[in-house]
Amino acid sequence: MLAMEWLAGGSLAEFFREEIRRKEEREQVRVYVRDIVHILLQIVHALKYLHENRDIQGNDFTHGDVAARNILLNERNLATCIAKLGDFGLPIDFGPRLPIPWLPPEIVCSLDQQNTKHRPESDVWMFGVLCWECATLGAEPHYQRTFEEICFAFEQPDHGLPLPRSCPLE
Repeated sequence: MLAMEWLAGGSLAEFFREEIRRKEEREQVRVYVRDIVHILLQIVHALKYLHENRDIQGNDFTHGDVAARNILLNERNLATCIAKLGDFGLPIDFGPRLPIPWLPPEIVCSLDQQNTKHRPESDVWMFGVLCWECATLGAEPHYQRTFEEICFAFEQPDHGLPLPRSCPLE
């Protein structure tokens, strides 16, 4: 069991949904790139710490579900908030609730096999998808795609996650 403090700001996904996506443009909270980077840096430090440690048996620690819904904020001001990585330890046999759109290709394409293992590199892929979520201000990756369509998308140059409109080409 892992106990964490209560973070009143809710999740980053809730912030995007409630402060950006559900409001008229004039009522939306302004989100700056520096604020997103501020949050992502905190998460990458949390992942680095997690991946540098091992359990009692010497196994890698991994998160398994790096996504905006699991980034918890102590307040709703992105410029000054403290962001924490929550909801640890997603089991690979999570059944129909497995977050396929966030999982790396090597796991998605081998879900029917026995030896599917989440590794630190899998968290790195999921962190990339989290960056995409942030760049799109909370869009869901592979929205309304079937499992087969997601597998096909992995073969495309952009892995099925198109460059967000507001993102510079560099």
